[in-house]
Amino acid sequence: MLKNQDLARFVVSLLPTAIKKGLTHHVLLAFNAATLHDFIKRSKNITEGTVAYLLPALLEPLQQKPKKLSKDAVVSLVHVGSFLEVHSGLFYS
Repeated sequence: MLKNQDLARFVVSLLPTAIKKGLTHHVLLAFNAATLHDFIKRSKNITEGTVAYLLPALLEPLQQKPKKLSKDAVVSLVHVGSFLEVHSGLFYS
């Protein structure tokens, strides 16, 4: 994912797509959280372009109806989102 931005965009889009279609599973949530956490951790610098596709993918599922969104999904997304905020430094002035 670090070398191929198209792959990164695809992996980032998996969870929002699954939540929209009502196809979430705890394995997908764990995969998504672990993959994004590792991606953010290994990135030497997170550019605005990277945040441009990570942030919507993290926020979009949280805007779904409560019936479609599980507690596990919320915890997973908040974890990755907070790690992105701390690691990127883009949100600090």
